[in-house]
Amino acid sequence: MKPQGAELVGEISKLQRVVSELKTGFTSALLELGQIQHGDTHLREELEENRRSCRRKALHLEALVESLRDELGVVQCQILQLCSNTPRP
Repeated sequence: MKPQGAELVGEISKLQRVVSELKTGFTSALLELGQIQHGDTHLREELEENRRSCRRKALHLEALVESLRDELGVVQCQILQLCSNTPRP
């Protein structure tokens, strides 16, 4: 084999190793990307559930505040009524 031919075979062999390493690296990167995407999907679902939960709790608190406001209004009326019914010296 000519020296150029042997050199060419060596370069092709190096190139094949580099291509093989690139394939391995690319495959690993794709697997990692898949895991990241799965984790991202899980986090998005968890975030959405937390949003729904917070919304439910906020609505519940809003209802409690409104109920308390109504009850305070009733108590205020009762106090005013008691004050107007008590004889003044």
